[in-house]
Amino acid sequence: MKNNNYIIFNNKNSHDKRGSFVKPFNQDNFKEIGISCTFKECLYTISHKDVIRGMHYQEGCSKLLWVSSGVIQDVALCINKNSEDFGKYFSVILSSNNYKSLYLSPDYAHGFIALSDAVIVNYLLDQTYGIRKDKGFRYDSFDYDWDIENPIVSEKDLSLSLFKKENF
Repeated sequence: MKNNNYIIFNNKNSHDKRGSFVKPFNQDNFKEIGISCTFKECLYTISHKDVIRGMHYQEGCSKLLWVSSGVIQDVALCINKNSEDFGKYFSVILSSNNYKSLYLSPDYAHGFIALSDAVIVNYLLDQTYGIRKDKGFRYDSFDYDWDIENPIVSEKDLSLSLFKKENF
Protein backbone atom coordinates (compact mmCIF):
# COMPACT_ATOMS: atom_id res chain seq x y z
CA MET A 1 0.00 0.00 0.00
CA LYS A 2 1.40 3.39 -0.91
CA ASN A 3 0.40 6.96 -0.19
CA ASN A 4 2.46 10.09 -0.75
CA ASN A 5 3.55 10.03 2.89
CA TYR A 6 3.58 6.38 3.90
CA ILE A 7 4.41 3.06 2.30
CA ILE A 8 3.59 -0.44 3.51
CA PHE A 9 5.74 -2.98 1.70
CA ASN A 10 6.86 -6.59 1.82
CA ASN A 11 10.42 -7.22 2.92
CA LYS A 12 12.58 -9.42 0.74
CA ASN A 13 12.64 -12.83 2.38
CA SER A 14 13.48 -16.46 1.72
CA HIS A 15 12.77 -19.67 3.58
CA ASP A 16 14.32 -23.11 3.80
CA LYS A 17 14.50 -25.99 6.29
CA ARG A 18 16.57 -23.83 8.68
CA GLY A 19 14.00 -21.03 8.88
CA SER A 20 13.80 -17.59 7.27
CA PHE A 21 16.10 -14.85 6.04
CA VAL A 22 14.57 -11.34 5.94
CA LYS A 23 16.02 -8.12 4.55
CA PRO A 24 13.95 -5.12 5.78
CA PHE A 25 16.50 -2.50 4.69
CA ASN A 26 18.13 -2.12 1.29
CA GLN A 27 18.81 1.38 -0.06
CA ASP A 28 18.58 0.28 -3.72
CA ASN A 29 15.21 -1.41 -3.18
CA PHE A 30 13.97 1.66 -1.34
CA LYS A 31 14.62 3.84 -4.37
CA GLU A 32 12.47 1.48 -6.44
CA ILE A 33 9.49 1.92 -4.11
CA GLY A 34 9.93 5.66 -3.54
CA ILE A 35 11.83 5.95 -0.25
CA SER A 36 14.66 8.44 -0.66
CA CYS A 37 15.84 9.32 2.83
CA THR A 38 19.12 8.48 4.53
CA PHE A 39 18.68 6.81 7.89
CA LYS A 40 20.86 8.04 10.77
CA GLU A 41 19.69 6.17 13.85
CA CYS A 42 18.49 2.67 14.67
CA LEU A 43 16.59 1.57 17.77
CA TYR A 44 14.14 -1.07 18.93
CA THR A 45 11.53 -1.53 21.64
CA ILE A 46 10.56 -4.66 23.52
CA SER A 47 6.94 -4.77 24.68
CA HIS A 48 4.64 -7.23 26.38
CA LYS A 49 1.10 -8.18 25.34
CA ASP A 50 -1.47 -5.36 25.76
CA VAL A 51 1.19 -2.61 25.88
CA ILE A 52 0.24 0.51 23.95
CA ARG A 53 3.03 2.87 22.92
CA GLY A 54 2.13 6.18 21.34
CA MET A 55 1.22 8.36 19.81
CA HIS A 56 4.76 9.61 19.10
CA TYR A 57 6.55 11.64 16.47
CA GLN A 58 9.73 13.64 16.15
CA GLU A 59 9.33 16.88 14.20
CA GLY A 60 10.73 16.54 10.70
CA CYS A 61 11.68 12.87 11.13
CA SER A 62 10.81 9.99 8.80
CA LYS A 63 10.90 6.45 10.12
CA LEU A 64 10.93 2.90 8.89
CA LEU A 65 9.65 0.19 11.21
CA TRP A 66 9.23 -3.57 11.21
CA VAL A 67 8.66 -6.32 13.75
CA SER A 68 11.37 -8.95 14.23
CA SER A 69 9.50 -10.89 16.94
CA GLY A 70 5.79 -11.01 17.70
CA VAL A 71 2.76 -9.12 16.37
CA ILE A 72 1.53 -5.52 16.66
CA GLN A 73 -1.38 -3.47 15.41
CA ASP A 74 0.36 -0.34 14.21
CA VAL A 75 -1.59 2.93 14.03
CA ALA A 76 -0.51 6.07 12.17
CA LEU A 77 -2.32 9.42 12.25
CA CYS A 78 -1.72 12.24 9.78
CA ILE A 79 -0.65 15.38 11.69
CA ASN A 80 0.12 17.60 8.69
CA LYS A 81 -2.50 20.35 8.85
CA ASN A 82 -1.90 21.15 5.16
CA SER A 83 -2.72 17.61 4.03
CA GLU A 84 -6.15 16.44 2.89
CA ASP A 85 -5.51 13.45 5.19
CA PHE A 86 -5.03 15.61 8.31
CA GLY A 87 -6.65 13.90 11.29
CA LYS A 88 -7.17 10.63 9.40
CA TYR A 89 -5.52 7.43 10.52
CA PHE A 90 -4.81 3.96 9.23
CA SER A 91 -3.65 0.78 10.90
CA VAL A 92 -1.76 -2.28 9.76
CA ILE A 93 -0.73 -5.57 11.34
CA LEU A 94 3.05 -5.93 11.41
CA SER A 95 4.54 -9.22 12.52
CA SER A 96 7.67 -11.29 12.33
CA ASN A 97 5.71 -13.69 10.11
CA ASN A 98 4.10 -11.35 7.56
CA TYR A 99 7.39 -9.67 6.50
CA LYS A 100 5.90 -6.19 6.16
CA SER A 101 7.60 -2.89 6.89
CA LEU A 102 6.05 0.54 7.29
CA TYR A 103 7.68 3.76 6.13
CA LEU A 104 6.23 6.97 7.62
CA SER A 105 7.06 10.52 6.58
CA PRO A 106 7.17 13.30 9.19
CA ASP A 107 3.46 13.84 8.45
CA TYR A 108 2.51 10.95 10.75
CA ALA A 109 2.39 10.23 14.46
CA HIS A 110 2.73 6.57 15.27
CA GLY A 111 1.70 4.14 17.97
CA PHE A 112 1.02 0.45 18.41
CA ILE A 113 -0.52 -2.19 20.61
CA ALA A 114 1.38 -5.42 21.27
CA LEU A 115 -0.84 -8.36 20.32
CA SER A 116 1.54 -11.16 21.29
CA ASP A 117 3.31 -12.03 24.53
CA ALA A 118 6.60 -10.43 23.51
CA VAL A 119 7.21 -8.01 20.65
CA ILE A 120 10.36 -6.45 19.23
CA VAL A 121 9.72 -3.40 17.02
CA ASN A 122 12.71 -2.07 15.07
CA TYR A 123 13.05 1.53 13.88
CA LEU A 124 15.30 3.35 11.45
CA LEU A 125 15.12 7.16 11.74
CA ASP A 126 16.40 9.78 9.32
CA GLN A 127 17.33 12.06 12.26
CA THR A 128 19.07 11.42 15.53
CA TYR A 129 16.93 11.87 18.63
CA GLY A 130 16.40 15.43 19.82
CA ILE A 131 14.43 16.07 23.01
CA ARG A 132 13.06 19.41 21.72
CA LYS A 133 11.63 17.69 18.64
CA ASP A 134 10.20 14.72 20.56
CA LYS A 135 6.40 15.12 20.53
CA GLY A 136 3.28 13.11 21.04
CA PHE A 137 -0.28 12.96 22.24
CA ARG A 138 -2.43 10.47 24.13
CA TYR A 139 -3.23 7.26 22.32
CA ASP A 140 -6.93 7.55 23.28
CA SER A 141 -7.49 11.17 22.21
CA PHE A 142 -8.56 10.55 18.62
CA ASP A 143 -11.16 8.32 17.04
CA TYR A 144 -9.21 5.03 16.86
CA ASP A 145 -10.70 2.02 18.70
CA TRP A 146 -7.81 0.13 20.30
CA ASP A 147 -10.21 -2.68 21.27
CA ILE A 148 -8.77 -3.22 24.73
CA GLU A 149 -10.16 -2.59 28.22
CA ASN A 150 -6.99 -2.44 30.33
CA PRO A 151 -3.98 -1.45 28.24
CA ILE A 152 -0.53 -1.14 29.75
CA VAL A 153 0.59 2.44 29.09
CA SER A 154 3.60 4.33 30.48
CA GLU A 155 3.13 7.32 32.77
CA LYS A 156 4.93 9.42 30.15
CA ASP A 157 2.45 8.43 27.45
CA LEU A 158 -0.51 9.00 29.76
CA SER A 159 0.75 12.51 30.51
CA LEU A 160 0.89 13.52 26.82
CA SER A 161 -1.55 16.18 25.64
CA LEU A 162 -4.75 15.34 23.81
CA PHE A 163 -4.83 15.36 20.01
CA LYS A 164 -6.66 18.48 18.88
CA LYS A 165 -6.62 19.64 15.28
CA GLU A 166 -6.41 23.26 16.35
CA ASN A 167 -3.06 22.60 18.09
CA PHE A 168 -1.32 21.92 14.78
